[in-house]
Amino acid sequence: MRGSLPIVTLSWSLGVAIVVGVVSAVVVNWVLWPFVARHELRKSISAMLFHSAIIYRGVVSKYIYYEDGHAPGEEDIARSEEIEGRLREGYVRIRQLMVNYIMRSINVARELTISQALTRHEIRLRGPFNPLPYSALIENCESFFEHLIEVRQASLFFHPNYMSDSVNASEVLLPFRRDAVATILLNLYILAGALRGNRKVPKYLPSAAAARKKLLDRMAEVEIEYANARSMAGVVPKKGVGRKFAEVYQFAYSQNLSNCVERLECMVRYTKAICGEVGFDPVDEDDGDEAKLMASTGLDGNTSH
Repeated sequence: MRGSLPIVTLSWSLGVAIVVGVVSAVVVNWVLWPFVARHELRKSISAMLFHSAIIYRGVVSKYIYYEDGHAPGEEDIARSEEIEGRLREGYVRIRQLMVNYIMRSINVARELTISQALTRHEIRLRGPFNPLPYSALIENCESFFEHLIEVRQASLFFHPNYMSDSVNASEVLLPFRRDAVATILLNLYILAGALRGNRKVPKYLPSAAAARKKLLDRMAEVEIEYANARSMAGVVPKKGVGRKFAEVYQFAYSQNLSNCVERLECMVRYTKAICGEVGFDPVDEDDGDEAKLMASTGLDGNTSH
């Protein structure tokens, strides 16, 4: 036919197109995709931790320790439920991303084994990927989120000041409550930042479990003190159906907060398994700044007395 390409040119162009397509697919699937997927998975978990911290802060401020006359209304509840629904959808997408990455990694490893293109002595472009810490971190983060929702729902029918029968008791417990809330927020922010920037987690973090235990111990002490004071004054404690249900919601509220602390401790452990842990490096004697600092403070051992 007139105007048709020569057979050599057509064959050459089709061959180049096939080679380019195969090479680009191999590069994307074996080199580029594992790095991108791994980073995206880590950053997605970081975003979920950060949003969990925001939700926890909102639950504490709007549903638990709110001021008089600022009780949560229907708009606040609807807003919280909308945010919780979006966060649930985020967890589903993270699990899908992880499953897709694991399945593609398994297929690539199977192809490499069959073709024997990569032996155990050759250089690997990708580091080994252990999905267990990621899966455990996602599971604990989602469990923390679910317990937090239960805390919000229980707080609608129970307020911490209701069981104390005194404003002074709430003031006594305020520092312990503040420390417990601040410790959880600090841990969540540190973990989210470590996953976001792929940085090592500090070896020692403020213990949310210890802060929670101090709060519970102090609450028990305050309850005994005020019970003794009421008995000496001849004050009869409140009774009734409302009081009984308040105790039920108090148990659910306290138990779910303790479960949140347990999940947070697990998240710290698995984040350290993913990002690493900051240790204590020995002091370098050649470091001029540190040597000057130690000499100025008399810690170098050469200061005469």
